[in-house]
Amino acid sequence: MRSLRHVYAAVIGDEVPHLHLHLLPRFPGTPREYWWTRVDEWPQARRGTATKIEAFVHELRGYLARCAATTTP
Repeated sequence: MRSLRHVYAAVIGDEVPHLHLHLLPRFPGTPREYWWTRVDEWPQARRGTATKIEAFVHELRGYLARCAATTTP
């Protein structure tokens, strides 16, 4: 996550009431035409193995927990 330039978040909920969240990371060097909704279409985009995705999720959870701890009302 330290090398990310931006993270896009898309919240979707159509037919079934639920929270469906997509997090789309944009890394340095991503061409502008692939920013936002096309970021996963970039042929050179980073793709993660199950192990790498699990590690990313773990890191993201820690980051979000730290953010929540510093922004208490």
